[in-house]
Amino acid sequence: MSRLLPALGLIAFIAVTAAFAARDGYAPVAQLLRGGITQKIFYFHVPSAYTHVHRVTCCVLAPSGTW
Repeated sequence: MSRLLPALGLIAFIAVTAAFAARDGYAPVAQLLRGGITQKIFYFHVPSAYTHVHRVTCCVLAPSGTW
């Protein structure tokens, strides 16, 4: 388990870096009158919220032995 944590940390770092790069370089800018560049924040925060829900679910199910 102790060898697995650095690898998971590296994978998480790469995923977050890729999310920032995709948000800044790939995501389109919305209509200027509807928020413009400030809407790009959703390209990072919505996937982060989904990931958080999955992690909480795993943390709840793992101790109960259903995992």
